[in-house]
Amino acid sequence: MNQPTLPARRLLLMIVGLAASAFSYAQTSGDPTKPAPVWLALQPKAPGAAAVEVDAGTPEAQIVVVGPTRKFAMVDGQAVRPGETYKGSKLLNIGPDGLVWQTEGRRELTSMSPGVQKTDPAARQSKQPGAKPGQKH
Repeated sequence: MNQPTLPARRLLLMIVGLAASAFSYAQTSGDPTKPAPVWLALQPKAPGAAAVEVDAGTPEAQIVVVGPTRKFAMVDGQAVRPGETYKGSKLLNIGPDGLVWQTEGRRELTSMSPGVQKTDPAARQSKQPGAKPGQKH
């Protein structure tokens, strides 16, 4: 029976070692489906215990549903419709720019994507100095 040569043994040993280290790395790397640490920190530490309350001011929606027969925002798993109050803030309107809340007499606008502003390309082009309609810059 032929025995593998010394270089072949070393190569085989390296391959096995690399495979084992890759497997152990996969076991310790983060789970992409695991909730964010901030969210986990707010959860109860023991079964039946109350979750940590955080007063973040104006509520923020996770989902907004606008349809021909219904309009509501999901806030902390609870459906809130225009005119209803959630944790001291009244939802006044659900519009294309976001949600309008009234808290302690002041109105605030929250958005699902606060860093994104929609603009009309034609309107943006017409605002440029010296731009003519239909002219590309």
